Amino acid sequence: GVAASISFGLGVDGATFEESYNFAKNMMRLDSLVPQDKDIAPLSVGSLTYGLTLQELTAAYTVYANQGSY
Repeated sequence: GVAASISFGLGVDGATFEESYNFAKNMMRLDSLVPQDKDIAPLSVGSLTYGLTLQELTAAYTVYANQGSY
């Protein structure tokens, strides 16, 4: 999923699911994430409770095109 890809893609080795969730929710502004998404399946394979909006998804991936800047 986006949250796991972004946090691990930035070199955050050994990040917990809590840290990955908080990074995605707060730093990447993925407001559709809910507390139930703080687990391995939602964060790694994208089985989020409510999913992400198209705007959240495309904004999250702009980090790669912008060399790490959101």
